[in-house]
Amino acid sequence: MKKVILLLAVVFSMAISAKTLTDSQKQEMLKQFSVFQKALEAKDGNTLKGMIKFPILLVEHGRDYDETMKESDFLEEVDDVTEEFKSITYMKVNTENNSVSDYLEKGFACNMKYTGAFKEEELRITGTFVPGESNGCGGYIMYKFKMYKNKLKLFDVERKW
Repeated sequence: MKKVILLLAVVFSMAISAKTLTDSQKQEMLKQFSVFQKALEAKDGNTLKGMIKFPILLVEHGRDYDETMKESDFLEEVDDVTEEFKSITYMKVNTENNSVSDYLEKGFACNMKYTGAFKEEELRITGTFVPGESNGCGGYIMYKFKMYKNKLKLFDVERKW
């Protein structure tokens, strides 16, 4: 019986410690995400650099290693980064209902659907393959954002192809 009570206490404390964002926190994250989108569109490396938590881990499932990008390397690769993230600039931010609109990027054989959602303390923008002309598409890319000292930062990019 003591073990059951201890287990319930642990589960309960974990549930309490899992933070969820308030509406005003979500609104602030979305306002700052909009700034991130504009900086991507303008290829403004200095603004983007301030909105990324370095070193940023670039996880690609199915590989034997993960990459990390350091702040010192970022400006050299800003054109590649802005091109890779370009699709999320088309998502519309709505601070009235704390949401990000979906965006469907049509491809030659596969389409990519981008969605935005809050999960615990994070804003996650996820692109998943959806069948286009080919049903052999699969995988996803996920951009994870979090507030650090009241500043929105991209802290993780996860891919699976």
